[in-house]
Amino acid sequence: MSSEDSTDESESDDAESVEEEETPEAEEAAEAEEAGGAEPRAGRDQSPGFLGTPAESDLIKEWVKFVAALLAVAGAGIGLAFFLYGTIEEAIYSYEISNQFGSTSASAVGMDLIAMNIGGLGILAGAVLGAYFGWKLDLADDLTFKAAAVCAAAGTFAMMFLAGFLLSMGIDNLDIEFAGLIINSIVVAILAGLVGAGGVWVARNQSPTGFGEDLDSPGPGKVSPSD
Repeated sequence: MSSEDSTDESESDDAESVEEEETPEAEEAAEAEEAGGAEPRAGRDQSPGFLGTPAESDLIKEWVKFVAALLAVAGAGIGLAFFLYGTIEEAIYSYEISNQFGSTSASAVGMDLIAMNIGGLGILAGAVLGAYFGWKLDLADDLTFKAAAVCAAAGTFAMMFLAGFLLSMGIDNLDIEFAGLIINSIVVAILAGLVGAGGVWVARNQSPTGFGEDLDSPGPGKVSPSD
């Protein structure tokens, strides 16, 4: 056998041994390339954990941050609403109590809190509305802030005032204090507007990956599939 033939056989054996000794990292890179061309993160355990794979865990953490920030904004607004209710001291309802000496009026704090809770729902809805506007309105930030604030404030005032008025009609001896209802409705509506603007900020600065992509319109900065 010639030296050239032995050299060729030696190189062939070396190539086969290299192919057989492919590292797990190389196999992992090849699988990632077949799946979509993305390379796995070097040195990171890819096995599923409590929140799934590392990629799934990262996505869940993004959603946790987003929801926590959005509800924190809503919670701040609701807390301020009750704080200002106690500070302003404008009753929404009063009871008319009759006795042998005549009739007197007494505050109905429990009913006031029911009306304030209705306003709190408006503030929570304002946060959700702001997040929706932040994603779906293809407008500049300042205009989107204003749109969300005005819509949330108007809706919350209408809901709290009408619900508070109708609530007084179904309970005997319960009188409504229109001045107190209007003042507290305005205060809650202003807070709902601020929370709505906060929802816009959260949606545009803390939104998770893919947020809003399953909705009808493409959102700011996106291109619809039809385009």
